[in-house]
Amino acid sequence: MLDTATASRSWTTAVFTLLLLTLIPCCINSNTSASRQLWAFAEDGALPNSAWIGNVDEHERVPSNALLLTLIAPIGLSLLNLGSPIALNAIVSLVIINLVVSYLLVASTSLYSRCTRTTAWPDHMTYGLGYRTGIAVDIFTIGFLATGSVIVMFPPVTHPTAAQMNWAVV
Repeated sequence: MLDTATASRSWTTAVFTLLLLTLIPCCINSNTSASRQLWAFAEDGALPNSAWIGNVDEHERVPSNALLLTLIAPIGLSLLNLGSPIALNAIVSLVIINLVVSYLLVASTSLYSRCTRTTAWPDHMTYGLGYRTGIAVDIFTIGFLATGSVIVMFPPVTHPTAAQMNWAVV
């Protein structure tokens, strides 16, 4: 695509190199934050084999096992594509559905705590929307995400083949 857009092999290489150089720090940052979150869950004993995952290297002072796990797990999931693209598509679909549902849970608990006043919401917040506007935003968010969570379960085409089917609903 870049080769067609630039009509030059050297410009394509230059643009691709620039994209790659900006992608590397993003991947390092993402892996670091994921390993720190994994380590924090392991420290609280919230994961299977928490003692191994939560182990911190004494010399480097880094949760190396959590870092190693966050490196190996995505590589293993990516290798599924070599065996069957259907398996990878099913995993990606499940991740997208779970992401939408996790946002739906946050908005629902926010609406519940606002309506029942179980959480002491401050009267004046620096970046707050206020009580009524907050409820309206929560209701809109819940409606939008509930609709979206149903839509993402459908296959992307009208008459899907086995490879195109969204297997997350099954």
